Amino acid sequence: MRKLLDTKAGATFYEEMPNLTLSTRKDCIEFIFKLKPGIYVIINMTRGTGGKIMLYANWDKYFMRMQNPDAQLPRIQKNCPTLFAVLTGEDKDDVSLLSHRNAPAHERGFGVFCDGDVDTPLIAHIDNNLLDKVAMLVNKNVDIYNELNTTPPFPAWKDGLRDLWN
Repeated sequence: MRKLLDTKAGATFYEEMPNLTLSTRKDCIEFIFKLKPGIYVIINMTRGTGGKIMLYANWDKYFMRMQNPDAQLPRIQKNCPTLFAVLTGEDKDDVSLLSHRNAPAHERGFGVFCDGDVDTPLIAHIDNNLLDKVAMLVNKNVDIYNELNTTPPFPAWKDGLRDLWN
């Protein structure tokens, strides 16, 4: 799975949807959202457990910085309220910090689960409701990125944002 941000879309945009396209990969379907020319957000769609569909933004090793949550969470709460809500399970959209089941243990990202059916092809689950969740997840990840960039809880957390690019 590609990481959260890329300078290349990796797919062509359809004229009726100039800011969103998708690409099929071996292990997932990528939703590619154009923030502006040359900056794309990647949301991966894959199967979760129990027939659920997982929408997932790959932050790779970024959250290995969470070594001491008891000490770090108060600063995160103060500087990055959106990130804090997600990390503590208080996010109004049910976004949480997840690991993809086929990913290395250190790879984490933000995601949300949607209802699905194991007997239905993954691509057939794409409908307006799912696209709304993709848009919400794009916005949530951009908000968290911007919080970390403008008011990082720790200096190294801002420096680490460059690792989110493919």
